[in-house]
This record gives sequence, C-alpha cells and structure tokens, in this order.
Amino acid sequence: MNRSRPHLLIVGNGMATNRLLTQLQLLAPDSFRITVIGQEKVPAYNRILLTPWLNGEISTEELRLQDTEWYTRQEINMHLGDGAAGIDVKEKKLRCESGREFDWDLLVLATGSQALIPPVPGHDLEGVMCLRTQNDAAVLRRRCSGGRVKSEIAVVGGGVLGLEAACAINAMGLPVTVIHRDGWLMNRQLDKEAGEQLADAIRARGIKVYTGVNCTKFIASKKMPSVLRGVELLPLDNSAPDTLPQQLPCHTAVLAIGIKPEISLAKAAGLTCERAIVVDEWMRTSAENIFALGECCQINREMFGLVAPVYQQADVLASLLADGKWQRANPAQCCYKTKTLATRLKVAGLDVYSVGLIPDNISRSLIWRDRSQGHYRRMWLHNNQVVAAVAMGDTDGVSEYASLIDQHTQCSDPISLLLGGQLPADQQPGRKTSGRDVAA
Repeated sequence: MNRSRPHLLIVGNGMATNRLLTQLQLLAPDSFRITVIGQEKVPAYNRILLTPWLNGEISTEELRLQDTEWYTRQEINMHLGDGAAGIDVKEKKLRCESGREFDWDLLVLATGSQALIPPVPGHDLEGVMCLRTQNDAAVLRRRCSGGRVKSEIAVVGGGVLGLEAACAINAMGLPVTVIHRDGWLMNRQLDKEAGEQLADAIRARGIKVYTGVNCTKFIASKKMPSVLRGVELLPLDNSAPDTLPQQLPCHTAVLAIGIKPEISLAKAAGLTCERAIVVDEWMRTSAENIFALGECCQINREMFGLVAPVYQQADVLASLLADGKWQRANPAQCCYKTKTLATRLKVAGLDVYSVGLIPDNISRSLIWRDRSQGHYRRMWLHNNQVVAAVAMGDTDGVSEYASLIDQHTQCSDPISLLLGGQLPADQQPGRKTSGRDVAA
C-alpha cells in the first residue's frame, strides 16, 4: 500500500459509507488509503431489508451490500467490531474502544442514528428491544422462534419501521399487537382516512392495532424481575376501543418510535452540533478536513432518515474528495440540494405512497376513493400548486408528484392529475364512474 497517499478514515460502516466507497472507486481509484471503523462486526448491509431478513424472505448474502472480498480487492482496511471512542481534532487521531489509535489526513463521520428509547419505567427489562441493526434482528428472530408461539409480541410505534416489523412477525406465525400513540398509523406520512384504511388492512391480516394509546410501563415478571411480561396501556382520548386492555401480556416489546442522530463523538470533539452535526452543502463540518454525512448530519437544519438524500450526500462528498477541492470556500462542483422525496412501500400487501408535507392550515384538497377496491388518493393544493399527496392501493401515475412540488408547477386540471394513469378513457373526469367518487 502506497503510504504517500492521503489517509481517509471513515467512522461508520452503513449504507452511507458503502455508497461513498463505491463512488470513490469509480471517481478516484487509488487516490487514498482508506480505513473504515465499524462498531458492528459484520460487513455493510442494507438496513432497509432487515425485516425481510428477519422473517427469512431474503438470505444473509442478499442482505449484504458487498462481500468481504470486495474490500480486499479495493485495498480498503476494515476495522470492525471496535467502535470509535474519541477524536483528537488537533492531533488528527482517533481512538477506538479497544484503545487502538488511527491517524488521518481526512476524516468522515457516518455514525448514523440510534433508536429512541422512551423514558418509561421498565424500558431496560430483558425483552424490551429496538430493531436497528442486524444483531437486533437476529435477537428478535431467536425470540420469535424460542418456543413462545402463543405469547404476544408488542410493537410500540405505528410508523414505517414499526409496521414493517409487525408484518414480518405476523408472517412468522406469531401474534403481534401494534401500539401507536398518535390518532392514526403513519401519521407523519398519511392523513387520517389513509391511516385508518391502512389499519383496517393490517387488522385483516390478524394483527391487532391500537391507536391513540400510550405505553406507560413495561411490566416485569414477578418470578423474574429483570424479564418483561407485559406492557401497561393508557388511552389518550375517548376514541380508544372498549376492548383495549389495561395490560397487554407479551414476552417481547419492539420499540419503533423514531431515531436520533448519533453525534456524541462529534460533540465531544468540539464540532459544531445542533440536533445533528452541522455541515455545509459539501458535507464539511466546522473542523478542517472533517466531514459528515447521513443520518448523523444536518444541512441548513434539514435532517435525514431516507436513503435517497444520504446517497446524494455521498455522491457530493465523493466528487469533492476526488477533485481535491475540499478546502476551497466554494468548490466548483455539485453540492447537496434539497429535493422533495416520496415514501413508497408495501405494508400488509397494500401499496402506500406519500409525498410532501401534509398541511394543517390549507383547506383545499381533492380526494378520490374507490371503495369497492379499497383505493384512496388525496392531493393538497395551494395557489393551484400541489404541496402534498397520498395514495393507497393503486399508486400508478403518482411518480410525477414530487417533481411538480419541487418545481412549483401550476396545475390547471388537478382532478386529471389526481386520477392520472388510474382510470381508462371512458372513466376520465366528466364521465360517469361506478363505485368511485371525487370530492373537493
């Protein structure tokens, strides 16, 4: 290995780092000596596919982003199973938990995020867990196959991750209950009607769903005080069903209530941090030759939890490093630009789509329903411009919504746009439709 090349040290071995490495190999092969510090012992994997891996839909090989030989071929030094413990910005040294030290010329922080743990009594009991890593998924898999087939599993949180986990557990044949604090599922992405329709689809699969309910305590077993035996539930309003139990017996509670950026390393090193590590549009932190990307950073107060913007950041940083212009005040190449991103997934066999921020102070919206087929769409407009949209069931023709929002495009025929690609020619707006209705 040529030690005359700058040493690029990367902390974190997730999807952001993998994208950065692959782009660097395309743009600037052999330009850096690269070392990756990873707290987990396994090679980088696709975190989005953890729930399919959990219930056996995909293999470990399909979960991985690269095989171990790839890193060897690229001469990338992987230091796994030993997380970073401290950074000396002045001396350009990083210390790992084992005490081993690494120096660097350029440092990238891709430390990701941690699952939020609610400040609820009993959250540290055995059986209360999160689902953020492959090891978490492996632990949950063992608990699901540990002979407790008749014992309930609770999923606390009715967002994307919580619902995916619940469906994966259900597919393994175990009884599972979703407990969600807000009034409807996926309340950050969906309106009330869509969230309630999603809940009906999930209940149809045999999964219990309680919304508007708070988990106030994790209850310990009387015989084994360190082990979970149930959760205590409290309705937040009068809409809770009469069947809501005060205590839900369960041997496992999966917490999926959100994430927080992992910034402890950067904060201790004196880097500028707010809710996340503050970086500019070229992923540069407040310290020279130190960069950050992914869920651990923020750009103009924007934070990140989706893959698309993280990959854009990795591409920007790879270009910056490849061109060697990271110390210029305004590098003459692409920078990170905020884009409207859509959430598209399949939950309980139902296609779900959401884009934009659903407004709470703009009254004009268009709704289309096909009750016989279970399809639903809603579009919010302001000054004849689309600002948000949701779709469930049939999501054909919705891909253009994000670009329309980004470009502030004037919409002269919003009804046609709402139904775009959905109806045959003889059922377009102005013609009689059967079993469908459009409401403004």
